Amino acid sequence: MSSADSTLASQPTKNDVESRVRSLIELLENSLTQNPETFSISTALPVQSYEPQLLDQAKQAVYRKVIERAWEDGQFTRDEQQTARWIAERLELPEGEFAAIELDLAKKQFAAALGRAMSDGSLDADDERRLQKISDTIGMPMATFAGVFFHAEGEKFLRSMFLEAVADNHLLTEEWGALLSTANKLGISHHEFLQAIRHQTREFVEHVIVDAKADGEISAHEEETMVWLLQQLEMPSDFCQYAVSEMARVQSRVQSTQALEVVTIPPQLRTRIWRKYNGRCAACSAGDYLEMVRIIPKSMGGGDDESNIQLLCRRCLGQTHA
Repeated sequence: MSSADSTLASQPTKNDVESRVRSLIELLENSLTQNPETFSISTALPVQSYEPQLLDQAKQAVYRKVIERAWEDGQFTRDEQQTARWIAERLELPEGEFAAIELDLAKKQFAAALGRAMSDGSLDADDERRLQKISDTIGMPMATFAGVFFHAEGEKFLRSMFLEAVADNHLLTEEWGALLSTANKLGISHHEFLQAIRHQTREFVEHVIVDAKADGEISAHEEETMVWLLQQLEMPSDFCQYAVSEMARVQSRVQSTQALEVVTIPPQLRTRIWRKYNGRCAACSAGDYLEMVRIIPKSMGGGDDESNIQLLCRRCLGQTHA
């Protein structure tokens, strides 16, 4: 056998390493359970040499189990934290190592609690208290903890909240306030929040415009609401100009045969049509300058059924009437 083959043969396998680490974990846990007051690394292990790297793995695994057991009831109390730190000291774990373990498990608890809140569709007082208690265990405000480690999840949560709020094609000031408050609690800045829901807000404003066109008129209240929306959502200037011009067009449009066809579509049917085409032109998938029109005009016997109405952008609508 060559020297190289001999060296390879003497190297421990992965199973050997795992078995040694498990043995060390067992020795440490047994000693900690049987003699907690006098526990130390030197008294827990027999007088023989252990690879420092394997011992480090075992010590970290023991401490992780201690923290996992503490979190089993959904909280990591101050007394449990003090006990855990005492164990970390006896295990001779550096602060960076035991702090990393505590942070990792706190993140898992926070993710689970945030997931429950997301499934409910809102962040209520109980959710907030639970998330804050988890954050407290690592000495961070909830907003900082969420903003640093759960930014993407927070943005996803806010998008779902926004879609829920505008499901009836309206956005109340109370709903908007709740969204802003939730963003703040999750450590997401106002600008980041608006960027996160940018796509959804454009579709929402477009839906409001299409509804106004289908009504054939716009009230003073609707006009004020649109201005408020554009201000609150801080839409790009070109989009704001587009929205304002479209609303003005509704006010001044000539009551032509084409216009009359558009304005008589019932509200409930409009909602179904919008969802059917996902807010996109049926012909080219454009997402702006949209109108709802009958495939067969009413003057030719076309009815108010879903199969006879489609969503078209102005360009495609012009082509159908060319």
